Amino acid sequence: MEGKRRKRILQGGPALGVIAGLIVLVHSVSEGQGTTEYKPATWNFPGARSAALGNAASSDPYDIEGMYQNPAVLSFLRNPSGVLDYRHDWSNRVSQEKTAVPILAGHKTSFGVGIGVENSGKLTRNEALSFTQLDIDAACAFRFPGAESDVSLGILCEFRAGRDDSLSHTAAQFSVGLLYAPAAGPSYSIVYRGLGKTIAYSSASGAGGNSTRGRLEESPRSLEIGSTMRFPDLYRTPLLTFSVAGERDFISRIFRLKGGMEMTFFKMLNLRMGYAKAETAQLSCGAGFSIALFSLDYAIMPSEQSGQFNEVTLKVAI
Repeated sequence: MEGKRRKRILQGGPALGVIAGLIVLVHSVSEGQGTTEYKPATWNFPGARSAALGNAASSDPYDIEGMYQNPAVLSFLRNPSGVLDYRHDWSNRVSQEKTAVPILAGHKTSFGVGIGVENSGKLTRNEALSFTQLDIDAACAFRFPGAESDVSLGILCEFRAGRDDSLSHTAAQFSVGLLYAPAAGPSYSIVYRGLGKTIAYSSASGAGGNSTRGRLEESPRSLEIGSTMRFPDLYRTPLLTFSVAGERDFISRIFRLKGGMEMTFFKMLNLRMGYAKAETAQLSCGAGFSIALFSLDYAIMPSEQSGQFNEVTLKVAI
């Protein structure tokens, strides 16, 4: 009897091993399904106007929010103003608040500074991610005047200090840009981004709940060439503005094509639309309203597949 029992156990061993393997596999898959990834400030430039134009405004020296796409615009700002920006990313349930101001805007040497906070896990108790990050940004631009053209060179430094469930991380990344403005209507830009590191956050669900971990990664490096046309070019506030840009990502080898259009009515109301094409097509739109020294901009990306968000920016003329 004892021999027969031992024989049955040995015969059932492989079956038990298969069942145990399936249990482990199902458990690991269920944990993988709960994983969420987020990389703050990875080409999510602050500013509702820029967002509504498909982030194609690296060649448009409109106001201080342009320094995040191309720091060289600081020497040519048409609207020197301070900004208060709020964005809510519905895809990852992450909020971003940022304020920025120009210093000596339009001079041969101009500066811009910004500070902001990005956080998640604060809106409800069931958020996938849980982190808080402090952003400190500083930009400088130097203008080279010429007899027939103006050229500006700028650099942007972005410092990050993040805190997840258990650790703290710090990182810094840099961008350099060139702006060429031969006349009041057209302007052209070249921007290289991604020098340095960024902080990426991931959250995995387990038996003890969600756990968020941050890590340092190489910043995605890219080269962007852009152009902006304004009509009529003699107006400080043009009626029509067109911006286009092409960006080559050297890490993922993806080429992004971006474009945006802005129409201005009575120098008070602005309607905007933008389009970006990379892995997926992204359509954005927005509006702006200006009165006296204040303006309020709004942008939305309605597609959930391409990263749905809402953004509001308040600007105060300096």
